[in-house]
This record gives sequence, structure tokens and C-alpha cells, in this order.
Amino acid sequence: MVAAAVLVLLTTHSAFGQSAAFATFTGRALDPQGASVPGATITATNVETDIVRTTQTTSDGLYRLDNLPPGIYDVAIEARSFTKVETENVKLQVGEQRDINFNLEPAGEKQFLIVTSEPPRIETTKTDVSTMINERDVANLPTTTSFESVGGVSNDFEGLAVSAPG
Repeated sequence: MVAAAVLVLLTTHSAFGQSAAFATFTGRALDPQGASVPGATITATNVETDIVRTTQTTSDGLYRLDNLPPGIYDVAIEARSFTKVETENVKLQVGEQRDINFNLEPAGEKQFLIVTSEPPRIETTKTDVSTMINERDVANLPTTTSFESVGGVSNDFEGLAVSAPG
């Protein structure tokens, strides 16, 4: 009988000793309006050992991950209709209860703009002003130059240069 009592006491003591060697993550998940997010999946990954523990938030948006070995963790939350949020490199020490609260943002469509052509090259060192006069310009622009309202030289193609900018 005495041996059984000693055995129970030794077993109980070792169980309490083990719980003191672990730590806990707790927290809450909220949406942008401050309402609880139930059923979200919380994942804690020990960076050093790759041990992964998961749990889900309660109807009040609360979660608790008990009996985690001390170490450095990445803690992530995923919920339907919300973007995934991750907190990286959270140091958890022996006996510590660390609160990590999550504010989730609604997931939306992402739009991307892809430019497939290059913009025109601009010569920033060139100071010349030039223009091209094509056959259409020659046909449509007047080629007769007048001086002081008196008739001028017809077919004066050099007069086209006056119509060019600069």
C-alpha cells in the first residue's frame, strides 16, 4: 500500500515537471470589423525541429496550443474568405504563455498589369529638332511662298521647312 502511494507521488511529480518544461501559444482571430473568426486553422511550426502543431479557433475566435517545446516558431492562421497571415520567428521559452492575436483581412481578387512592350526610347543627350516630311505632306502642304502678300515662288519645297517645329 505504501509502495503504491509512493509510486503515485513520483508519477505525479514527473508529470508536473514535464508540464513546466513546455510552453503555450494563445490568442484570438478577428476580422476587420472586430468580429471573431471561428473555425480558422492555426499552425505553429518549430523552425529548429520542423515539428508542426495545429488547432482551430473556437466560436469566439480563441485558440490555444499547449505543451509546445521551447524554441522558435512560425505561427500562421488560415480561414476561408480571408488572406493567410503568418508571424515568423516567435521565441517561446520554458513555461511561457505567449499571446499572438491575428487581425485578418478579406481575401480579394488580385489584379496584375503586365507590360509587354518597351516604352519608346528617348534620347536625353540629343538637342536636335527634326521632322520628316513625307509624300503626303508634300501633296497637302502649300509649296508656294508669298512675300509681302505678293505672289511668290511656286514649288518652293524649302518653304515646307518653315512648317516644321523648331
